[in-house]
Amino acid sequence: MFLESIVGRIATARKNYTVRTCLLRYMVMDTHIHYFGQSMMDELNEMIVDEIGSHASIKSFYESEDLGFTTEEADERVEMMDEWGQESAVLSFPSPESFIDAEYLKQPSVYGAFSRIVNDNLAEIHEQHPDRLYGYASVPLVDADAAIEELDRAIDDLGLQGVCLDSNVFGQYLSEEPFRPFFEHANDRNVPVFIHPTNPAGKERMTRYYTESMVGFPTDTALVASYMIYSGFMEAYDDLEIILSHLGGTLPYIRRRLEFLYSENDPAFAEHQITTLDRHPPSYLDDFWYDTAMTFPRAMEMTHDLVGDRLVFGSDFPFGPKDSPATTQDQIAELELSAESEAALMSENLEEILLNI
Repeated sequence: MFLESIVGRIATARKNYTVRTCLLRYMVMDTHIHYFGQSMMDELNEMIVDEIGSHASIKSFYESEDLGFTTEEADERVEMMDEWGQESAVLSFPSPESFIDAEYLKQPSVYGAFSRIVNDNLAEIHEQHPDRLYGYASVPLVDADAAIEELDRAIDDLGLQGVCLDSNVFGQYLSEEPFRPFFEHANDRNVPVFIHPTNPAGKERMTRYYTESMVGFPTDTALVASYMIYSGFMEAYDDLEIILSHLGGTLPYIRRRLEFLYSENDPAFAEHQITTLDRHPPSYLDDFWYDTAMTFPRAMEMTHDLVGDRLVFGSDFPFGPKDSPATTQDQIAELELSAESEAALMSENLEEILLNI
């Protein structure tokens, strides 16, 4: 049904294609693309000021020209997608602590209000552009019960497609016990979980050269995935569809270390609480999905060699190069993939796992 609904407008979406884009053979659905529309940001700022006070205003964050933000509204975003040759996108708002002081965001009432505003806006955008713009819900994971309630509202009442979670919640990783009730519920509902890095471990030693983002973010993605593997999380919640940002960060590159450093004969095995797994640790890499944001063709090829058709298209717009949705398509065109694999990467994998499509 998804494919049928957009066939009639493919010509319009591709009217501004360059020769490069015209060579692409498959529709593109972007799983890693963010949205900070001006009206939504103003609504969030108003909420923060009302809840906390004017000193907590976030305007300086989203109005600064130094942060690389774009605050276009949904109609303009669709026009940009037409320029990129991108048929659809699943929008998300990751890392709210980048805008709102952790002191405030740790309050369930504040985080809950933030999530409701984001989700209401994403639902409205989807209603305006039902075949183009979709959304990953935000949830206040500082309170598992509140997160469950907001997830159900976002999926059932608002019709969103999955949930966006940060790699850690103020330093606590997603595999940890306080979050298990939420994941048990999400697992029962087979909810797609898009994991985005934030607040990386060791960031106090990454204060120069923007290394917190360049090095810390992809490392934190690998860290949360490793915790999910070794803690038994992946076995306990095997109906979750977990999408890792940036090709899993460093995860594919340390596969051999995951294999060789896991041994029940190691004296530190019990000390480090490594769960006895039903499968060999590297095999769990096959259970994640990996988006293509902020990577390059050789890295994509290597990851595809490791996990097969578990890649999904991602651009990370508006962070990084502003033409990343188009250049990522260029990079994928360089890969020596079969027609089936390329179609799966570009959109079909996502169409299969997302809700409310």
